[in-house]
Amino acid sequence: MATQDAIASTSPLRSYKHSGEYFAALREHVLDILSTESVENQCSSLFSGVLVASLQWADHDCPPSDLTENLTFTWWRFLTVGMSTSSAIDHQRLLHFLATVKQIGHLPPNGSPALLDGKNNEQGRLWADLPFFNPTLTAMLRTTFHDQRDRVPYQGLQEWRALNTLAARLSVCEAHDLRFCAVIAMRDVLEEQTAVTADMLEVVTLWLSTQGYWLEAMAAYSVVTRKFYESPSKWFVYRLEEVAVTPGRLAGEAGVTGEDVSLPRWRFWRARLQALADADASTSPLAASALGRMINI
Repeated sequence: MATQDAIASTSPLRSYKHSGEYFAALREHVLDILSTESVENQCSSLFSGVLVASLQWADHDCPPSDLTENLTFTWWRFLTVGMSTSSAIDHQRLLHFLATVKQIGHLPPNGSPALLDGKNNEQGRLWADLPFFNPTLTAMLRTTFHDQRDRVPYQGLQEWRALNTLAARLSVCEAHDLRFCAVIAMRDVLEEQTAVTADMLEVVTLWLSTQGYWLEAMAAYSVVTRKFYESPSKWFVYRLEEVAVTPGRLAGEAGVTGEDVSLPRWRFWRARLQALADADASTSPLAASALGRMINI
């Protein structure tokens, strides 16, 4: 709580180009102290931050920038706790915390439509919509994936894997829909020119196990809707989901152009896993396992 008060009072975020740079600077320090404090205690501290943001939301005189900083910090701290462990029990505590938070917030909004991403300023929408949660998670996934791979010596991708595990559990229990993270993981692992590791393939298998049918349905549905989506009668077409994840370099070179989960993209993932499974490498069995899940869908 003291840390959050200090951030709110001094506003150090404003000296950085974007909040991700500031949180990246804090990341190692926070991870050092997490090991000495239980996740249960961390949730209590997080809830204090939620109450602060709720009071700011009700305060018409509170600058939107202060509320933005506190919301982003709250979700960054929540996700930092989540990436410090893969324990099902610890993640269950975080799931319960998030489900509880989404039930509160019946306060009059402070009149800042930008904080709701253009949605209506309805009473109680602050926590139900979890503003800034998804962008903060996306930034942390990118940071943990790329930064850890550049470390010397290389320590693996444990934090990135734990974040994906938490996101998958949140989606499965319907505490929050984070299925787009599956597309991000598939892009980072299969669509880029990178050395694929066991940790990466385990995350691919995780998402195929929990959201494989959804991904396949997106690909199949794209065949039906793409033909009519730009027609004058497109308002008759119900789109299954909107996903916007730019294809990686390898996928682009293979002809995958759209940001959605298209049939060419689904087929590219299968072909990439097939190539990894056929390679003479220690990760081949993991690639074959992930490929088997795609084939069985």
